[in-house]
Formats: sequence, structure tokens, C-alpha cells
Amino acid sequence: MMSRNRLTGALGRGELVRVLPDLYSLAMHTDSRQVRARAASRWAPAGSAVTGRAALVEWGVLGEGAEEVGLVVPRGCHRSVVPWLHVTSQTVPCERFDAGAGLTLVGPADALIHAFAREPHRTRADLVYRACANGVSAERAIAHLDRLPRARGRRALLGMLGLAAKGVESYLEERAVTRVFTGDAFASVILQHRVRVAGQSFRIDAFHAKSGTAFEVDGDGSHSDAAAQRRDRRRDALLATRGVLTVRFSFVDVMNRPDWCRAVALDVLKRRST
Repeated sequence: MMSRNRLTGALGRGELVRVLPDLYSLAMHTDSRQVRARAASRWAPAGSAVTGRAALVEWGVLGEGAEEVGLVVPRGCHRSVVPWLHVTSQTVPCERFDAGAGLTLVGPADALIHAFAREPHRTRADLVYRACANGVSAERAIAHLDRLPRARGRRALLGMLGLAAKGVESYLEERAVTRVFTGDAFASVILQHRVRVAGQSFRIDAFHAKSGTAFEVDGDGSHSDAAAQRRDRRRDALLATRGVLTVRFSFVDVMNRPDWCRAVALDVLKRRST
């Protein structure tokens, strides 16, 4: 599209910028995650693929915001030449998918495993539960981890994936399941149970069928405004018409007073089961 002289001039004026060796972009697009991911995929050696958060964004699992591009390459090809590119060298090959326009991706399960390894501890739970809620198979990710005994953060990721497979969808719910609804008394509790009352479908965080008790853990954001509280009261009233008692625990209590929440829940089950 350009003569050699025009290309040379564009480079000299900074209109074209090198993204990776032998790969250039218009200067205004060099910070784009799409441009960087495609450049990394074209630059990488055979058998490589884009992974991590960048791949999860490409799969539609996460929204935009992946500044770093992850790249998994065959063992012995480890190299990273720019700050925004993180290269993982791996002996076990990943499934690779052609996304078009020169972009090769690992599958969502492998992308989550590599993203988790780079994720700060404070946001790891949000990453896993959001990814699983948006289509990443927790069971498939667990199976892939079986092939990667040295994966960074493997034990923590297996724990979260196991909870996600049971229906946990947030760190608050993880906290409730591991600190509140634990022990033999809660063995028959069903997580994320769906019920239909008066033509309306509701999802219960934790349902104890024998006693007809619905436990809800209310996040700070999703249950705090007046409209949400009205919806919650109407929902609780409709469930009560079928004999279901709703017990709600606040974000603060689940996070800071889990033993108190557990004691209350046990007392409710004891009294409603007699």
C-alpha cells in the first residue's frame, strides 16, 4: 500500500511504530490489546498461542482491561522482548484455536490457568468465578490442571474451581460455603438452587430442602439500593407462600462474623427440622 520511501518517511515521523520485531502498527494503535495479541501470535514460534487474560477477553469471557498479553510457547522457546508481553514456556502442549486475522488462542480453560498464575491474590477469586460464570468449564480446567503439576497457584486454583463446579459464583459465596455452611448439618444444602413460584423463577444461594430454608448472602452492591431491597422482600414473601423461610446474611457479617452466621443458620435448621 506504500512505497519504500513513504514507509521510511512514516517510520521517521513516528507514524509507524514497531510492536514486535518485524511487526509494525500505526502509532495510534500500538497500545491496543487486539493489535498486541495479533502481533504476539504472528511473532511467536510454531506451536505457540496467546493465553491468559488477553485470551479470555478474546473468547468473550472477560471484558476489556487486559493490558498484558500472555503467550505460551513450547519448552526451550522462552523469550520476552517487550514489557507488555509475558511468555510462558511449557512442555505440555495446549489446545490451540485459529481465531482468524493471524491470531491463535489457547482454549478458555488453559487461558484461565495461565491468567490465574499472573493474577494478584486479592483478585484471584473474582477472576475464577467470573470466568466460570461466563462459560469456562470448571471441570475442564480441573482436568487440564491434572497435566500441569507445577502450575503456579495450582492448589488454590483447584480449590476455587471445585467450588465453582458446585455453584459458587463469587468470593462472598466462597466465604459462606467454607466458613458458614460447613459440616454435616449442611451436607444436604443445594447451592444455586432454582425454584419457580407464581410464574417467577428465583435462584437461591443455599437451599436446605428438608427444612424448607433458603439462605441468602447479600453482597454490598447488589442488595443495597431501595429497589433491590423491595425485590428481595417480594421474593421472600412469594417463597413464604410455599413454606420457604429466607434467612439473609449481610456481606459484613459473612466476612467479619462467619461463626455468628453459622450459629444462627444451625439454630434455624434445628428448629425447622423438628
